[in-house]
Amino acid sequence: MSAYPCFCHFCLQKLPWRFNRTQINMTDELDKDFFTKCDRPFYASARIPRLLAACDYEGRLRRCLIDLKFYGKTGMADPLAAILVSVIRSRKIQIDVVSAVPLHHKRLRERGYNQAGLLADRVAKSYGCPDISDLLIRCKNTQRQSEQHSRRARFENLASAFAIDEEKCHRGKRFLAGRRVLLIDDVMTTGATLLAAADPLVEAGADVVCIAVASDHK
Repeated sequence: MSAYPCFCHFCLQKLPWRFNRTQINMTDELDKDFFTKCDRPFYASARIPRLLAACDYEGRLRRCLIDLKFYGKTGMADPLAAILVSVIRSRKIQIDVVSAVPLHHKRLRERGYNQAGLLADRVAKSYGCPDISDLLIRCKNTQRQSEQHSRRARFENLASAFAIDEEKCHRGKRFLAGRRVLLIDDVMTTGATLLAAADPLVEAGADVVCIAVASDHK
């Protein structure tokens, strides 16, 4: 059975892979002064995690991501997670645990599932490592990022939107100290969502690498 169900050999060759291009490490492209020149800091941590994307957000892959996120085609999580695993292995990224970018409970109730959570579950199983997605919560029901019309607005929209749920998970922050966490989302544009979600993990002492299946950041 193919590691990439839903993608034939021809489609795999045509996927808009970006892990052989320098653009994959988007952290280098961010204006780090942006984080200090605003009216208030967006993140408590002084460290900015790495931001990686497997592919460009286009073509057949874009359709698969839309189907997964908006049309309940949860089976798409299998080939999309396989794409993430390929990039993780090719970049020799060392991970101890995996986490998804969480949805707010209201959004989760509306959709019925977290598409990033499905991806994280499958990546964790591929590596035989714990999925600690239940440790990270979205404590603010923010406006949709797609409705924000500037990079500043996207970052401001997500300020303090994520936190560690110590009441639900007895492991708490002590569990995260020194752990290598792979933080997963489906699509990345500016990186604001992944960076905001990574912040409480980094503050707890984790070493975080953020990755998305696709990005429309050029």
